[in-house]
Amino acid sequence: MHFKLRYVMEGFNLELGQQEILKFSLEDSVAVHILRLVDETNPSGTKLVCNGICERNVDSSVRESFQRFSAGGPLDAASQALYGQILSDLYPYMEKVVSALRWRYSLMDGPLRPFRDGREGYSFDGVEWRENPRRLASIAMLFGHPYPKAPVAEKVIQEVIELVKQDVYEPLERQLFREAWNLRGQYPKASLVIGVAAAEIGFRSLIGPIGGRKGISTLLAKYWPGPPSKYTIQGREIKPSMSILRVLKEGIQKRNAVIHEGALAPGEDDLREILYNIGQLLWIWDLHAGHAWALEHLSANSVSK
Repeated sequence: MHFKLRYVMEGFNLELGQQEILKFSLEDSVAVHILRLVDETNPSGTKLVCNGICERNVDSSVRESFQRFSAGGPLDAASQALYGQILSDLYPYMEKVVSALRWRYSLMDGPLRPFRDGREGYSFDGVEWRENPRRLASIAMLFGHPYPKAPVAEKVIQEVIELVKQDVYEPLERQLFREAWNLRGQYPKASLVIGVAAAEIGFRSLIGPIGGRKGISTLLAKYWPGPPSKYTIQGREIKPSMSILRVLKEGIQKRNAVIHEGALAPGEDDLREILYNIGQLLWIWDLHAGHAWALEHLSANSVSK
């Protein structure tokens, strides 16, 4: 039998290409698809959805139970438990794919939790599906980060699949940065504090245990910009520009003033500049970690000349 879990991905700007579908084929006969469907509430519009799909061998008694269920009868307890377990196993794959795609493709905007309006379904042939609503799971947040305009390339899909298969998760500092970015409109103080924390955690991860318990300003003065990078542009090593260091130090000072002096949060434009530069810094550190594709997300002004 075939089983499917579907969630709407509201608030995501994602170009899918001519096929209007991204397919991530994973282990254990599991696939995650991101596609556009007609919106039932607005037939002239579409919605972006994420499907987790798998095929499982089941006993004949389970198949017969689902056949009775399709005809309007109850689903027996054993089959219901199996159904729930299969769907629960699908959900982490969907989360991992979306998380890896957001990291790899620099999708900063969108809800912190990616899914809402879930539906669960099953099929006997993988073509005709029977679906039912699933519980809601979403948080609405603020949008506004530049997003990639080009369709997601097959190369990106394969890189996301490899990240998922290797259990390589989006780093903590990147997760914190996304939260900071999405909080900047409603909670600017929290956004600043979390954003600077992301930079601190990323830098400590970069330099390793040699940093000890020293403060971030001391570490920056001693170890900036971090270990040598094997990545170059026109023969020059990719390092953070001094302008990033300036903005980072400014962010640290403003964060300290907010925490220790009760100061106001920076203005909207200042906060956006601080966070944007922190985001660029994290991409450079992703390069140091061996993720060559992070180079795609760097601006020319972010690296030293």
